[in-house]
Amino acid sequence: MKPPVFPWRIWCATALLAVVFFSFTLTTAVPVWLDESFIVEYGRVTLAGQPPVFGFHQRSDSQRPMYLYTLVGSILQEVAYRATAPSNAGPRAVALLGQIAAFGWFLYYLRLRGLSTRISTLLGLALLIDPLCDIGWRGGRVDGWAFAFLFASLCAIRRGGSSFFLGGIAASAGSLCWPSFAMFSPLIVLEFLVSAREQRSFRMPLVLFAAGSTLCATAIILPFRHEYMYGLADANLLTALQAKLSRGDGFQEQLRFLLLSFAQTPIVVAVGLYALARKSNRWLLAGFLVALVFVFGTKVYRLRILYLLPYFYLAVASLFTEDQLHWRRIQASALGLMLFAGAGFTIVGTTLSGLSNRSGKDPLAVIEPARAAVGGGPVRVYMQEPDLYFVGRALGWRQFYCFDSCWGPGISTQKFQELLASMNVAIFRGEPDTVTRGVIDKLGFRFVSVMLPDGGHQNTLFGWSYGPRSYGPYFIYRRP
Repeated sequence: MKPPVFPWRIWCATALLAVVFFSFTLTTAVPVWLDESFIVEYGRVTLAGQPPVFGFHQRSDSQRPMYLYTLVGSILQEVAYRATAPSNAGPRAVALLGQIAAFGWFLYYLRLRGLSTRISTLLGLALLIDPLCDIGWRGGRVDGWAFAFLFASLCAIRRGGSSFFLGGIAASAGSLCWPSFAMFSPLIVLEFLVSAREQRSFRMPLVLFAAGSTLCATAIILPFRHEYMYGLADANLLTALQAKLSRGDGFQEQLRFLLLSFAQTPIVVAVGLYALARKSNRWLLAGFLVALVFVFGTKVYRLRILYLLPYFYLAVASLFTEDQLHWRRIQASALGLMLFAGAGFTIVGTTLSGLSNRSGKDPLAVIEPARAAVGGGPVRVYMQEPDLYFVGRALGWRQFYCFDSCWGPGISTQKFQELLASMNVAIFRGEPDTVTRGVIDKLGFRFVSVMLPDGGHQNTLFGWSYGPRSYGPYFIYRRP
């Protein structure tokens, strides 16, 4: 049977609508935050090459920047930022395109599994606007691209034949896009086993898949082999720190985080768990449990739990193979609720709140106040919050956020204070507490001024204000 073609018309129409609609709140729906600055900064130091680079995220033990071994995601976002600098619209746009790409490949994968175009499209749209994904692509993360590489790999494996080679390329690119892609390994293994069994051959599919994966990884890593090795070492540090924090939270607290994250997309989780419990999905359930162990072994938080979504969506998709009348009613109700929840949160709620006070939440508006308060050029600036990262890039600061020394005791550690002592300016969002004031006074910092004393603007929805203010106030301290 000839496989279906990729649904280009549906994908292009959806992509155009999504880009036009979400572009109005691209830089204001989510303020600049830690994850966004992390990813772009990793790309910056990777592209900077071997000469010593001062890193925004600095390792206190080796006095060098942090690196990320997943080169694709970080380089992609840094290149996107350079295209639109000083605005962070580039990384946000690329993140949105990643979510749109995931929609297209997921839709096509469902078609390859035999679902109708209508059901495949509706399930794809539910994934596109899923509330759990919202902050990731709105906030410049690359989760959408990781999802896209996953579904592209599954599509290639499902098609079989020489496409196993393409499946290996997609899987390799995904594993070098974002670390949490490792949670998708069970899905790729299951798809590979099913497809290879249907072709009654495991050796040649495995050879093709491995060849594609190796070729892709070599082409990506070779030009950045030193940065890649640094990234592997730093990944071990990050994993150890996250595991330590996770153990410190305790199982009860981790479970609470899991349930709170599931509550972001309750319909998908409820229907997905029901579908996973069915006998026909026992292997998919096994893969889901492996991914869940990975979550609890590192750090339980929303954007790690996000990587459980493909298991839920594939389980939900399996329900649409039933054709009895009562199943059709359940299917229609479940799918309708999934789309309603996504539309209500992602299309209406987040978009309207992003439009509220939009001019006051524009990160570009902070550049001139920062220039007046701190100045431009290679000033060594420590900032407690990462929301001035792109401002510092625009003004040429040598900025420092801190990394491993900020976990746990933070500013009270000797290593961190040694790094802080080399700064010219320290910026704190909000007035520093007594402990912080004591440290910076001891290091010779003196209060200069308050930048944006009235603070930024909160999100509002139907007259209800929520969340922290977007930017400011910033307390500026300087060393003579």
